[in-house]
Amino acid sequence: MKGFLFPVLFGQYSSPASWLVRSATAAVMVLLGLVLAAPSVNAACSAPTPSSTYYVDCAASMNGNGTMESKWNNLGSAITFLANNKSNKKIVVEPRDCTISDTFVLSNQTNISIESASPTVPFSIRRATPGTEFDAFRISNDSSNIRIKGVRILAMGTSSELKFRAGITLVDEITNLIIEDVGISAATRLPGVELLTSGTSSDICFVNVSVDNAGREGDKRNAFRIATTGSLTGLVFQGARGLNSKVGFAMSESSGISGAVFHSYVDSNGKVTNTEASDNTAGGFVVRGGTTYMFDVTARNNGVNDNEAAGILIYDSAQIENAHITGNPFGIETGAAGLVRVFGSTIAGNGYGIWSKTNTEGLQVHNSIIAENSAYAVRLSNSSGSAFCSHNLIRDGNNDGCFGTGDVSGAPQFNTAALSAKSYLQPSSPARNTGRDPNAVPTIGWVWIGRVQDHDGNSRPQQTGYEMGAFEGDPGSIPTPGPGPDCLGDCNDNGSVTVAELISAVNISLGRQPMAVCLNADANSDDRVSISELVTAVINNLSGCSTDLPGSVSPSRVLALSDPHGNRGQSVPVNVSVSSNDVAGLQVDILVDSAVATAIDPDNDCVLASGLSAADYILVSTTVPSGETPSGKFGLRLEIIGGDNNGAVRTLPQGVVATCTLQVASNAPFALHSLTTQTVELCNGDADVFQNVTVDEGSIEVCDGCCP
Repeated sequence: MKGFLFPVLFGQYSSPASWLVRSATAAVMVLLGLVLAAPSVNAACSAPTPSSTYYVDCAASMNGNGTMESKWNNLGSAITFLANNKSNKKIVVEPRDCTISDTFVLSNQTNISIESASPTVPFSIRRATPGTEFDAFRISNDSSNIRIKGVRILAMGTSSELKFRAGITLVDEITNLIIEDVGISAATRLPGVELLTSGTSSDICFVNVSVDNAGREGDKRNAFRIATTGSLTGLVFQGARGLNSKVGFAMSESSGISGAVFHSYVDSNGKVTNTEASDNTAGGFVVRGGTTYMFDVTARNNGVNDNEAAGILIYDSAQIENAHITGNPFGIETGAAGLVRVFGSTIAGNGYGIWSKTNTEGLQVHNSIIAENSAYAVRLSNSSGSAFCSHNLIRDGNNDGCFGTGDVSGAPQFNTAALSAKSYLQPSSPARNTGRDPNAVPTIGWVWIGRVQDHDGNSRPQQTGYEMGAFEGDPGSIPTPGPGPDCLGDCNDNGSVTVAELISAVNISLGRQPMAVCLNADANSDDRVSISELVTAVINNLSGCSTDLPGSVSPSRVLALSDPHGNRGQSVPVNVSVSSNDVAGLQVDILVDSAVATAIDPDNDCVLASGLSAADYILVSTTVPSGETPSGKFGLRLEIIGGDNNGAVRTLPQGVVATCTLQVASNAPFALHSLTTQTVELCNGDADVFQNVTVDEGSIEVCDGCCP
């Protein structure tokens, strides 16, 4: 892979403006060499084995016949072909930007696979034109043995006529369907995924599927809406994520589901992607149908606009193991007629920990921590059955009767107070080494499926006994995130840094992917990827792996922003300059009052200065992620990395290196408004960080019709 990075990103395959959009996939796209770590109740979804293969390259200049030598240059040709060829076909799509004018329909088809040509980089789908909405994919009418793998579903823009109705819709009877490595981000007016099957369906698996921001601002929709009216067995969510929507996983409308399974996705190196419902306005998981199995799930910060929302709301029976539930009005709420069992879970920082309302068969809680919840720890309503509990730490709020042998008292002593980190325990915690062997816990009316691993996939026990809660040991006794002994940026520990791994590291640095996608891109385990770490990864890509990590140098360097001016509603250019010619990497967040200016197109608002070639420098920009900017500020994040095709990192010239365009608000006050910065880092060609950086932050003058 040496010397191949820059032509791949900016040569015959891409332009700077489109590279990041195509490549900024969700975490589902980059965990390599993945193996399933499913409980024995998991359905056996299996990949189809088509007998013939056809090819699409949406960047090809001419439309061919679908062969390897003459690929189709649009997805419409593949859609038409599959409408007339119902079985044993594989469609392989180059990882490009593609558009469609109508739904990609699979109806009454069998043994069909639609997949990216790259195992790690998806192809993307957008609407070709605005207008009447339609689904991106629709699978229906007794289809079986179907796989969709490696695609990102995106919108043309934020208004409804630029979005899809839904990302993936399933109707009628379906058997053995795998949706794998798919990201749906702010692309749908309605839910990201709709499961509307009827009749008899079985074995439907969502593996590494992420739905983020379903619906519109002010009209959020469910990320995953499961509203089947028929019989459905073998429904599996593995490493799936429903984020920033109305409800993450909504099954409240369904009947006929038998035993859905939610669990984690574990790669060959033991890295875990949990099934997660977080930051949704009206709830995390709403589950029903037989006995639902939930292993290693995360439910965090749901119910922003609904003080009755739950992290997990259960309508029937459920078994919950190793769950991490924080920041919800209700941690677990039951409105069920069946038994609910909770084992080895951490339920902290919610309003209620557990509210058992109507589950007449009772509640069982073992080896769990229910603490630091503001109202109730455990509430048992009059219509609820009895509680059978043991080996728990329950405190901070009323407990209506969940007591038993082996309970401990005292503060849990989490390592940090942050909701997202109410997880591992300090060595002095009373919940350390005082839990019970999962396979020794007695059962009442239950077939126990016990596992001896924790929420993050670590084996239990780590020390002399089992921990209570979802996490075993502490971050010091378990392998810490960060580079392995060989190579920074080598996400899968195979001794090399690939282009796909570099793309992942860049996306993490921009806040578009979680740190879990590539722990080895983070040299100092601070849960972020800095510009010096990116440059080190580039060096390892261009020159081969080494054990070198970023260092520091003391010379002073200056980063400067210009002082543009403009009228209301105009766009204004902000030039970014460096004071020397030994800067190889640059990272800065440019901040301005949100009432003064915002972005036009964050992914394309920053461009290289005149005379700098995209073949020699990577430039990416995006909006600073929500929550990382001060109140009332808009932020644009800029990153530049230099390199050439001779196995070396290239430095930036002294002077202006980039121009970022901002849009002055139509009602911006007539005044001089300061530009400020945060997260500023410069590094040299060896990835050493300059310790003394001065920033000349500049300003924007908003004129009253006097600007040219």
